[in-house]
Amino acid sequence: MLQTTEYARLALAFGRGADEEDAARAAAVRVEAPGRPGPRLRPGAEPRTRPARRRDRPEPACPVDYTYLGRLARPDGNGNVLVFTGIHPQGTLGVVDLLTSEIATLWGQVGESRFSTVVGVEYDPATGEPVRAEPASPLYRHEET
Repeated sequence: MLQTTEYARLALAFGRGADEEDAARAAAVRVEAPGRPGPRLRPGAEPRTRPARRRDRPEPACPVDYTYLGRLARPDGNGNVLVFTGIHPQGTLGVVDLLTSEIATLWGQVGESRFSTVVGVEYDPATGEPVRAEPASPLYRHEET
């Protein structure tokens, strides 16, 4: 049986009220053995199962990627640079698609000023091609210095 303080510590660790199942999971945490290479299990603990490998995991329910898009000052101070980078390649492709199709709309909103925004990109999971790209946040206009 666990002491009340141990339950409170587990409740903090698991972000909710701890019960005996949580205590059993906490006991199975691997610990480093001094003088021995690699981790070992605590006495009486059962080994954890490994999470599924990435290729075995199902596709996301909604194939969306997010991308940063901004016009920023060059580090040397001579002009601006357009920066866009997705978390995954699908997001970057989506911003290119957005820029090629909506450049006039974007220019109408920001003109020559520096800006930043986040773009949400829905893509076809089978091909990785963007299906729809649109701003996921308002345009932030940087103050000129």
